Amino acid sequence: MKEKTSFVCSACGYITKKWLGKCPECSTWNSFEKFKETVLPSSTNLDKILPIKINDIKEENILKFSSGISEIDRILGGGIVRGSFILLGGAPGIGKSSIVLEIADKSKKNVLYVSGEESFSQIKMHTKRLNIKSENIFILCTPNFLNIKDAISNEKIDLVIIDSIQTIYNPEIFTPIGSITQIKDITINLLKICKEKNISIILIGHITKDGNLAGPKILEHLVDTVLYFEDDKGIYRIIKSFKNRFGNIDEIAVFEMTSFGLKEVLDPDKIFYNNQNMNSSAGNIISSIIEGTMPINIEVQALVSKNGSGFGKRQVTGYDINRIFFLIAVLEKKLKFNLYNQDIFVNVVGGMKIKDISIDLAIVSAIISSYLEISIPKTYSFIGEIGLSGEIRKISSMHNRLKRMENFGIKKIVTANTDIKSQIIETINIKNVYELLQFLKKFL
Repeated sequence: MKEKTSFVCSACGYITKKWLGKCPECSTWNSFEKFKETVLPSSTNLDKILPIKINDIKEENILKFSSGISEIDRILGGGIVRGSFILLGGAPGIGKSSIVLEIADKSKKNVLYVSGEESFSQIKMHTKRLNIKSENIFILCTPNFLNIKDAISNEKIDLVIIDSIQTIYNPEIFTPIGSITQIKDITINLLKICKEKNISIILIGHITKDGNLAGPKILEHLVDTVLYFEDDKGIYRIIKSFKNRFGNIDEIAVFEMTSFGLKEVLDPDKIFYNNQNMNSSAGNIISSIIEGTMPINIEVQALVSKNGSGFGKRQVTGYDINRIFFLIAVLEKKLKFNLYNQDIFVNVVGGMKIKDISIDLAIVSAIISSYLEISIPKTYSFIGEIGLSGEIRKISSMHNRLKRMENFGIKKIVTANTDIKSQIIETINIKNVYELLQFLKKFL
């Protein structure tokens, strides 16, 4: 055996044979760390593995068990798959330990909870606050991977929780705790245990100030599922799936942080909609987005104010600022609006980062509403994509959005979709931003 030295970018996982100042993959500076791995000599006594026709491969039923938390089951694709390798990332103190302890309690499975950060008494205090009483949870407080490996072998375990992967080390590897070499080696060994013993494993990973997973990005490539706590939204926490071999990605689950742990929010509309003020006001528009497969009613706010010192500012929360520049350019070109000297602020209520471009129409409507001081009733919902020529395009998944809007109290939808069928909601069809402007002026 011999050792091979490589350099791994901690930001994106790019591997090179020599140290580089700037990563050619993600353009991050000074992100390369030395990584040593053992290279086994080539052998001619290898087991022969022959290719198999795809039609000859036998299908196997994927066995799942419930986490005990319906929203977690939903974003995982129906529950925790036996033998799955799950990464849960998030900033310190956001609730990662609380949610996995609740899963350990409510799943009703034999769970090994490994902590490399806390003592037995500290975990006991934590479980007491969360009112966890399951007798099937085994606690192991050690950062030593060899002790963890023995514990998994000696106990009949269905689920292993590692809190956190950055604190675990292998004493057989002479590198610091949290180094790329340590994290990669331990993760590969846990992956092997996970698949060989058909045990589900949840890894907890900390997030840096830059919003990236502390340690090598390659960790995300090794696991089956990647879940992240998004930025702290006050008392609310959002878990989003970024990778899932057994379900949809971009699914979200919303929780409320209470004194007794995280509580599921089954109706997230109340977070993303300012229901404290039901009166219509200029610059406030209702829309509907799709996160994964979940429709969510959301409120968009815009404030347009003249800048007396020259070019206006642009500030956006919750949406791509480049997309906002594009929408403003469409308004200036097609509607002859003079917005160059206007400060424009756009905010998505609740602070969630929206990728669904069907919110374009709501943002444009909010900007027009604020610019012309037009108040739009909150019983209207604006849904559509805006094109370069100012046309409004149809959007998908309208059927799913429709059910949610009916329960939400929406009476009218402004959109380009003409195939909406509802006995409760009236459809107002518009083709472009000019028709949108004429419609909004009716509320003057």
